[in-house]
Amino acid sequence: MRLLYLTANLLSSAGSAMALLASTLLSSAAGSDGAMAATYTSLMLALNLLASSLVMPYAPFLCSRFGTRRVTAVAYVLNLGAYAVLCAAIVAGLPGYPILVAVSPLIGAMSGLARATTPPLLLGYLTGEDLASAEAKTNVAGGAGFIVGAAGGAYLIDLTGPLVGFVGNIVLTIPFTLLFAFLAPTIEPQRPTPVERPWRAFVQSLRTNHRLRRASILGLVAAALVGPLGYMIVPVTQDLGLPLAVHAGLILAAIALGAALSPVPVYQLGSRIGPLGSSGVAYAAAGVTLVGVGIVAVLLPESWLLAGVLAIAVVYGALLQAGASLLIDDAAEAADVVEHQQQNLAVFFLVIGLGAPLGTVLWGRTIDQFSASTVLLATGVAMTVFVAIAFVVLTRRGVKTAPAVARHPQHHGDHDESS
Repeated sequence: MRLLYLTANLLSSAGSAMALLASTLLSSAAGSDGAMAATYTSLMLALNLLASSLVMPYAPFLCSRFGTRRVTAVAYVLNLGAYAVLCAAIVAGLPGYPILVAVSPLIGAMSGLARATTPPLLLGYLTGEDLASAEAKTNVAGGAGFIVGAAGGAYLIDLTGPLVGFVGNIVLTIPFTLLFAFLAPTIEPQRPTPVERPWRAFVQSLRTNHRLRRASILGLVAAALVGPLGYMIVPVTQDLGLPLAVHAGLILAAIALGAALSPVPVYQLGSRIGPLGSSGVAYAAAGVTLVGVGIVAVLLPESWLLAGVLAIAVVYGALLQAGASLLIDDAAEAADVVEHQQQNLAVFFLVIGLGAPLGTVLWGRTIDQFSASTVLLATGVAMTVFVAIAFVVLTRRGVKTAPAVARHPQHHGDHDESS
């Protein structure tokens, strides 16, 4: 069962890479002959990512009522149905972009729901593993699939058009869907206890937990400034003079390869300055790599541009994933008791999920109004400056390793946070 699950996960990740490339190519082509390509793409992605974030707080309620595996299976079925409608519209000769915009919220919502419900199932399908090792194995399989799907799918899309990317995603995701629908895990996850008012509980967690709030703010800023490169890769490469889908696919594959190598910077950064400080350093370094891409795009001749961007993309992927891993660790450790870690992570993922749609819109408008080099330079510098200012502010306030929760809610200053 373990091999079956990991194989299905690999195939699904390859399909996701193909769908991402096809979606962004379709939206870029609809953007008024290129003048609004990045804006059209960013709006489509913003709808997808916003829906993905907003649905997550309701996952515990749905799982408690219908069961985790059933909810996950339905999420995948509805996701495939949305892509099938899109494919049918394209085959019928209808304009693809309006249909893509119409189904993007459903695709995003179902993707977010599946992302929230899949972790509890891992322990049942990958028996004998703890959650951390199970997640690590699925990340390796998913990363390998994404690399193959990005590179191979881009080649097929260049040959035949975006439709093959959507069809490929459907075909490659069917095994994962069938697995959740018909193959019960060895150990079924327990139905979670739903939160009656999830949004109020989330706001309360951010208000009272200073450490969680700091991690969430850093994650949101990073998601908005340095995170959108993978989503916006097609408008970026087209503006840089790399117009083929295979160019974007190779860079996506390089970013995914870097993410697979992220344990290296995680180990090097360690915890000497705490997970929040280490993640800040990683994100600032990722911002520097974006500045590097912007400089390379200006200085290197076209024949060397792709090679230069690919080399930097590997480093960028490693640093971005390292920052995310360290920050997730900080958000989890912000819980006062182990039982509250899942709630903390749910709040954290919701907040940073709101940064992604904001970032794609910011990137899209900047690319169309100025250039891809401008957005790379500006967001890279902004991320580095933000981290530097945050370090200065926290150091002056004496914040090093903060306690998890404010012990005296009537005091709202940071004097009770320092160690």
